[in-house]
Amino acid sequence: MKQMTIKSKLFNGICFAGIMLVALSTTSCSKPTCDLLSERPPIVHQMSMGKNNPVVEQVSDMILPDKHPVYASMAGEGDYEESEGLLDIVVEYLIKLFGGVIIFFVATFILWRNESRYLRKKHTLEEVDKNCIIMENPNTRDPSMEGKLVCATATASTEEILTDPDFGIEINAISLQRKAKYYQWVEEKETEGSGKNRRTVYRYKKKWVNEPIESESFHNPDYQDRNFVLVRINNEEQWARIVSFGAYILNDELKEFMVPDPLILDLDDKILAKWNDAVVNTLEENELPYPRKAKNIYKGSPLVTGNEAQEQNSTVSGNEVTPIHKKYDFVHQDKNILYFGNNPKRPTVGDVRLYFKKVMEGTVTVVSQVAGITFIPYESRVQEDYQTLVMGESNDDLIIADETTENKKNHWMTRIKASLATGVGLFMSFNVLFQILSFLFSFVPFISQYLQYLVDLTGFVFLIACLFVGIVWSVINIFLAWIINLVIVNIDDWMG
Repeated sequence: MKQMTIKSKLFNGICFAGIMLVALSTTSCSKPTCDLLSERPPIVHQMSMGKNNPVVEQVSDMILPDKHPVYASMAGEGDYEESEGLLDIVVEYLIKLFGGVIIFFVATFILWRNESRYLRKKHTLEEVDKNCIIMENPNTRDPSMEGKLVCATATASTEEILTDPDFGIEINAISLQRKAKYYQWVEEKETEGSGKNRRTVYRYKKKWVNEPIESESFHNPDYQDRNFVLVRINNEEQWARIVSFGAYILNDELKEFMVPDPLILDLDDKILAKWNDAVVNTLEENELPYPRKAKNIYKGSPLVTGNEAQEQNSTVSGNEVTPIHKKYDFVHQDKNILYFGNNPKRPTVGDVRLYFKKVMEGTVTVVSQVAGITFIPYESRVQEDYQTLVMGESNDDLIIADETTENKKNHWMTRIKASLATGVGLFMSFNVLFQILSFLFSFVPFISQYLQYLVDLTGFVFLIACLFVGIVWSVINIFLAWIINLVIVNIDDWMG
């Protein structure tokens, strides 16, 4: 009797464990994983289940605004479903299984590297703060400063003229940059259901993107010929070869620390007319379904508003005013933006925005090591290179204080992200095993319905459990990595 009781308990335990494993599996469980990896909260998946629901989509927009939300309509304008074959499901399971394992170990490695990076950066900043001297007059070369780590403030300037012949721009500047954005249909893939009801849903939205998207690869045939661009323009970034810094010359690494400002456009009407004709020719040659006459041409500055204005740094200060030019149907300029399209307020697929920026002559502060007429990075005793440039007038104490604060911030942010990633990796890997069981039991309707209920009830709990285990694992690794790297850094320091 006692033996039977033991067997009964063992059998019940195995059954309970099996049910719990299956209960924790579902495609809805795997979706928050993807959301976490793309830094999106799981609530988006829950909201996306309501197809073509404008209220849901609007709530989603408020919670997760697009990077460029000024014109892009976030409402889903098309869904396309297709059933998945067994091979597709197996491949996806294997990808998730090994993907979770890779994420777990990569996140663990990042935790170790993060401690080393932080300690070496901390040590280097302390060494720079101790050894840095002030260069009183960088406008005159001082042989006694050769090989010294200095902090100097002077005017960065160049005599070179940078040109953008495509738009007739010629400017005496340290840097000239242009960046394009394209308004395109974007395909987003989601997996819904489980077992026999498992299917892939493709949703289509219009967004501003960095590169044109080839819609021929879309799964929904109705959207395969939707994307095109009025003009395709390459991004460009030019830097002056020789940038003076008092009596010295800035190296390429220091120049890249310089922060660009908006380049206020004043393009010649001939240039605007040329590009307008190019757009018209594109429409006529390809017989593209695009509105030909402009409606409600903007007044003021509608091209960039809200968060994107801050991101693109297109705010104009002082008395700068956008010049008034002849109006064209398909080319509009405003501040540092050149817009190709019918109406900047109502973008259409194919529209293009160009952002122009510049780095002009100005006062900068450099912390670096003097090497002849230029500078080279300072190498600390822990083999960490250091040099920096900040815009405006500053001093080494302020610069080191700011970088010390930034180093601590990055250190903790990496700790948090990597710790969460270990939990996500565990969740992905174990979740695959649970999904396999769920798929197998899906052929028994009663059990499948019951398991699906348990999955919906416990999936989020399992995610939290995996995150907790990942955090505990990360804390242990952080402690060990801190001790080991601290010893290594000190040994490097002692050995000089």
